[in-house]
Amino acid sequence: MPYCEPVPAPLALCRQVEERESREMTAAPTMYTKRDLRERLDRLPRIHLAALPTPLDDLTRLSDALGGPRILMKREDLTGLAMGGNKIREFEYSIAQAVEAGCDVLLHGAAAQSNQSRQTAAVAAKLGLKAVQIGRLDAHAQPQGNLLLAHLFGAEIHLSAAGDQSAAVEAKMAELRAGGHKPFNTSSDGYVYRGIAYVDGFLELWDQLRQRGIAADAIYVCSGAHTHVGLVVAARALGVDLPV
Repeated sequence: MPYCEPVPAPLALCRQVEERESREMTAAPTMYTKRDLRERLDRLPRIHLAALPTPLDDLTRLSDALGGPRILMKREDLTGLAMGGNKIREFEYSIAQAVEAGCDVLLHGAAAQSNQSRQTAAVAAKLGLKAVQIGRLDAHAQPQGNLLLAHLFGAEIHLSAAGDQSAAVEAKMAELRAGGHKPFNTSSDGYVYRGIAYVDGFLELWDQLRQRGIAADAIYVCSGAHTHVGLVVAARALGVDLPV
């Protein structure tokens, strides 16, 4: 069963940041340059799935409507594969661990209309792996949207009652192992590498801002957990005084 090996600092800080709220951490002095971080990232296995860099759009009409603050949007919805999203960038690092470990099944358990389940199925199809989705049997479990796309991408789909889903995931993982497969749970396996992907994402964003001469006041993230962690880690590692 693959698991997360310790990774070189500052990337190992992802684990520490996930254990506490970022606002509780004191600002660290500059310890690394962009080149340092890039060299550390380049040591890690990575598979290229996303269309990068994603655009940084100026939302001029929204700024006008709000009376003046300049607002830019980093278009992570345009990462490309299977209609994009932040998980595609994250999977470049986390699913690279699955490939390195020789896993042949990507499994995800979540809501029936989960974006991550759809993206898991798409990545599996791209890499020639088997995909399994354990979705929740609820009012949204209709053959449309993400559930339909996961089916079209070739995923094996099972729906279970909300209270039984965790047990269903564990049972399916055990069944796959007993059948000679090596499954990788895209929720829990290699999760720290999903945060690392947004250390890379921060470097990309920072380059775009500097190339356009923009001094950002803050970064607002609409996705929590790994995406937020990676951005915070990168900012602190570089000594950038920017709230995330």
